[in-house]
Amino acid sequence: MKLQIRINSHSNIKHIIFKFAFTLNFILLFSFFAAAQKIETGNFFVTNYSRSFLNSISGNWSLLQDPEGVIYIANTYDGVLVYDGQKIRRVYNEKGLPKMGLTRSLIMDSKKTIYTIIGNEFGYIEKNEFGESVFKSLSISLPQKDQVNSTLWSAGVINDTVVFQSEKSVYLYKYKKLISVQNFNAIL
Repeated sequence: MKLQIRINSHSNIKHIIFKFAFTLNFILLFSFFAAAQKIETGNFFVTNYSRSFLNSISGNWSLLQDPEGVIYIANTYDGVLVYDGQKIRRVYNEKGLPKMGLTRSLIMDSKKTIYTIIGNEFGYIEKNEFGESVFKSLSISLPQKDQVNSTLWSAGVINDTVVFQSEKSVYLYKYKKLISVQNFNAIL
């Protein structure tokens, strides 16, 4: 009988050693995987700017970031402001002058074209040969019967169709080409 007791206690010791070794391996393996993961903690890349940073009127209607990280700001008075991480610049018209006016919308289609409303015009922004942002008006080439004759309020993109909305009309564009104009003169 003593022999059986020794065998049982010997197997108990083996069982305890096995549990200890298994637990130790599990803890070491878990700590290795936990250490291998990079967990961001602390100071994220957030910068707060004062109102004076834009050097403009504080009313901003829309923000948009392009794929290159450039931020576009739709401003109440100064048109579209462009921030590249270094400097604030203005969007120019095709004559090279700052395109000023109330800007309410900034949107982007799947081809990364940025569309906007500035004052009583709508169009898109593209870079010129010097890398400056230039506003190209789409509304200026509308037929006389479809000209913008009321306040432009908003713009949106639905399945790559760009929609510009005024008080009395809706203008539909796809890839900078006019698809349709819907006039609603009886509404207002």
